[in-house]
Amino acid sequence: MNILIADDHELIREGIRQSLQNLIPDGVIFEAEDEQQVQTVLQSERIDVLLLDLVLPNGKSFKLLENAIVEYPEMKVAMLTASEDVNDVRKCMGFGASAFITKTSGKTNLVNALRLVIEGGVFISPDLIDKINESQADGGSNDDNKKIDSLTNRQKEVLELVCKGSSNKEIANLLGLSDNTVKIHVTAILKSLDVSNRTQAVLFANKTGLFE
Repeated sequence: MNILIADDHELIREGIRQSLQNLIPDGVIFEAEDEQQVQTVLQSERIDVLLLDLVLPNGKSFKLLENAIVEYPEMKVAMLTASEDVNDVRKCMGFGASAFITKTSGKTNLVNALRLVIEGGVFISPDLIDKINESQADGGSNDDNKKIDSLTNRQKEVLELVCKGSSNKEIANLLGLSDNTVKIHVTAILKSLDVSNRTQAVLFANKTGLFE
């Protein structure tokens, strides 16, 4: 597995590298400190996971994130940032990032988040989940409620586990389903909620307070 750490602080990159080496002993880790270096590595290597700082020397990395998701659809992107702005969370996850990890989360949360991302799950730092819920306390619109009502009970069970960061394999084990059946449920959920990926489904569920 090839992982690219993109952060302009050498100490942060080194700390993440050590955590990754413990999590994935056989992983190949690349580093970049600015957008140009990120582009160079992505063009020359097959990267499986990009760990991207939201703020690089050239400014916020929204465009870099958006382009990376489009150009390398098989690559998972996890945002690592000092930002706790819920608008940044929504924007990044809306583009298709698999995780939004605050730099204050601690080593354990970082490792857990990366493990989930590698396994196909979704992660948002717990403190940010609370902020998102507070900012959307009024719940969803009537259209949102209709979308929720269109889900079967089984699909709601699957979605709840997706919101907890479970991968398809973990969901299959927990619900006694095959991996393929879980994939079918996830595809149906995305279609019913009119979203394009798991991260947007998580944000939709949080916005509507579905599992509160």
